[in-house]
Amino acid sequence: MSTNRYSDLFPLFLQKLGDRAKFDAPLAPYVAYNVGGPADILVFPTTEEEDRKSTRLNSSHANISYAV
Repeated sequence: MSTNRYSDLFPLFLQKLGDRAKFDAPLAPYVAYNVGGPADILVFPTTEEEDRKSTRLNSSHANISYAV
């Protein structure tokens, strides 16, 4: 895992979401035409609660741009 501007948040995301949080993850496998650079933080919530946890982490710690 390389260092990026959100490195200090990685442990928080891992604690709350485990292996459903990826860092510096390529977006290409998840978008049309297999294009896309790395996402600083890529989250795959499996429940509404995990979705809320990731949104809370985002808004309270970093205000990271996100899309659903």
